[in-house]
Amino acid sequence: MSTKNRQTRLDDAAHHRPVAGGQRVAVPDRILDAALEILAESGLRNLTQVQVANRAKVRQSHLTYYFPTRDDLLGAVTERAVNGIVSGFHRVATDGTKRGQE
Repeated sequence: MSTKNRQTRLDDAAHHRPVAGGQRVAVPDRILDAALEILAESGLRNLTQVQVANRAKVRQSHLTYYFPTRDDLLGAVTERAVNGIVSGFHRVATDGTKRGQE
């Protein structure tokens, strides 16, 4: 699946379900959170779509709607992680610039 198609599906995500504490989290976010948890606990070799769907408490059809293949899922997890790192660097750079101006 192309990045554009996946992003369109993620942007259009209207599926929200309550999770712990009554918060509502978008289904794609729950799926990615679950995949990251499983990767951290068991490694890449043990990551399956069935495990991710079960951990995220979604039907496998929902998982495959947003991430049709395991590679799509891994690509989205990687993209999310890289974006988080880049955001962290950006915050540090911005904070450093502000401190230098004081």
